[in-house]
Amino acid sequence: MGYKYVTVREHQRKIKTSGCFIATACYGIDSNEVQIFRDWRDKKLLTNSFGRVFVKTYYKLSPPIANFIRDKPTLKSAVRCGLYPIKRIVE
Repeated sequence: MGYKYVTVREHQRKIKTSGCFIATACYGIDSNEVQIFRDWRDKKLLTNSFGRVFVKTYYKLSPPIANFIRDKPTLKSAVRCGLYPIKRIVE
């Protein structure tokens, strides 16, 4: 199995551009779960005015939440449990 090495700066840029802050903090930036949420955002939420407002609000509120849970394994696990039903609905 090969590994792709990236610099810290590349990793930080990737996190900033993904937009799925909480899912990224819980699952990791390259996880299938994060991709499911990105696809939902791009294919459903951003196609209507309510969805765009939701995404804009999420982008304002979620970074500090993601930073808070990122290094707390128990909390990350609890948030993953909360995200699971949403993931199942949107995939």
